[in-house]
Amino acid sequence: MNAFHRRTIFIVSDEVINHMNATNYEDVTFCLNFTSNLRGGDNFVQIGLGLSTFYDDHVKDNVERNMMAIRSAIILTISEADPVEITTLSGKEALKNALKDAINRVLTNREGFGGIDDVYFTSFVTQ
Repeated sequence: MNAFHRRTIFIVSDEVINHMNATNYEDVTFCLNFTSNLRGGDNFVQIGLGLSTFYDDHVKDNVERNMMAIRSAIILTISEADPVEITTLSGKEALKNALKDAINRVLTNREGFGGIDDVYFTSFVTQ
């Protein structure tokens, strides 16, 4: 695979995974949406995430193998988000970067290499 080809790993529901597997999509993994209280505890956010990498299936395998630790890092990162700040575009961008860094930190600590180039919100609801 060309080193500059971007691969996308979508984190979606089991139903979508079954449909996508039936239609031969290769870059799909796990059913993951996240709901977490935000800093201060009075507000919460519910998000869906997609991850992308310029690397090969090795990164996807690492994500799958370390999903419990990645989920924990994501929830911890979300729970530190400021409820007012994440309603702004710059706040959402900052959260995306913090999530990417948290995921790469888990992968680097456990596998010796991060490899996640971007994080995408597939859904985003705050209350």
